[in-house]
Amino acid sequence: MRHPFQRKQNKKRAAETPFQRELVRLLERFGSQGERISGRQLSLMLGKSANHLSQMLNDGLVPSGQTILDMASVMGLDEAETDRLIRAAMETKALQRSRDSFWIKQTTRMLRRAEEDLATYRSFLEQAGLMEAFESFAGEAGASS
Repeated sequence: MRHPFQRKQNKKRAAETPFQRELVRLLERFGSQGERISGRQLSLMLGKSANHLSQMLNDGLVPSGQTILDMASVMGLDEAETDRLIRAAMETKALQRSRDSFWIKQTTRMLRRAEEDLATYRSFLEQAGLMEAFESFAGEAGASS
């Protein structure tokens, strides 16, 4: 399946890596005046060559961490969306770089487990009617640190 930003001459299946899938999802979702942003527009906004973005979308290149943060800023991503893009980049790196794959896979596994635990805790707090009290407590604890 081709993604909407894929070069026409590229016969490969597109959006194969976690990073590519997440980037395509975000590009389809964000743009000026509610229109989809093109890869060319994003590359201009980032001050990167169109070829650099094309390599991400078509060839599976994972950019530098700073470029990912710049992309998140340009697209107006919130912290959770930025984290999701970074996580997709990490998962892709784990698939592509055998030297680092053990550490990245273990970190991803631990993060996934922590997220599952957090969802369970939130569900419990909601069911017990304690979510509002917890959020108040968390807000006060965050303000004092």
